[in-house]
Amino acid sequence: MKRLNEKPIGRWAINIDLEGFGHLYDKEDLVLLSLCELMEGIYRIGVQCYPESPDRIFAHQIGDGFIIVSDFPEESFERPVAIALSLLRHVAHSGRYAKATISDGEFSDILSCYPSSVINAAGSDKRVRMGRGVMTLFPVMGTP
Repeated sequence: MKRLNEKPIGRWAINIDLEGFGHLYDKEDLVLLSLCELMEGIYRIGVQCYPESPDRIFAHQIGDGFIIVSDFPEESFERPVAIALSLLRHVAHSGRYAKATISDGEFSDILSCYPSSVINAAGSDKRVRMGRGVMTLFPVMGTP
């Protein structure tokens, strides 16, 4: 594999989120439309460009952003840079801006580390009822 700064390139992740979302959320609707544009852009890339393994991507929403993860290690950052730039331009076209970072490392499912009481109570949508409240599980974690 190629090396960047003497470090082997592994699976990559793009963290992309909207600029100023928290500040604008209760002041305008345009920021929600921009979140929808970001989501649609990710969906289109996943369906139209990289639908199959080994090129498929995985996307996980976290608030007003997403983490997009590669299926396997890659030799360069060309693909995540192209994806991030495409999404940044797509969001900018909606009238708002996003920021993106790209990293490499591991991203894995940590569900097996959760307490059995929580796992047994979780529904297929990864929600755990807590009386009249809800706990939402996000069972993936990556290296910094």
